Amino acid sequence: MTFVSGQREDDGDGIGNMCDFKYGTGGLLIAPLDVSHMRASVFSLLSLNTCGLSSAANCAQFDHDEAGALVAPQDVSLLRRRSSSSTGRAAQAVAALRRLGGRWGQGPRF
Repeated sequence: MTFVSGQREDDGDGIGNMCDFKYGTGGLLIAPLDVSHMRASVFSLLSLNTCGLSSAANCAQFDHDEAGALVAPQDVSLLRRRSSSSTGRAAQAVAALRRLGGRWGQGPRF
């Protein structure tokens, strides 16, 4: 188990589970496919690798509230809130920037 900024980080992308709502679907923002991966994972044990649409993903990456031993309906609610709020979109932009290896305040260098 890895920790980033005090959060569990279970998918290896360097973004803690509480802030990471992308499940290896590509792209920079939360997409309908991410929601489908989450829905397929609800009520799964966090210790298993049977989640997502492929039933082969690490289930712990879907635990956004870090509470309990299961991917819970509350985790789906957190995903929905994050994807629909302006704060969520800003957090997605930060996460996307991190995935690309950039940092705030640094523009392109020519």
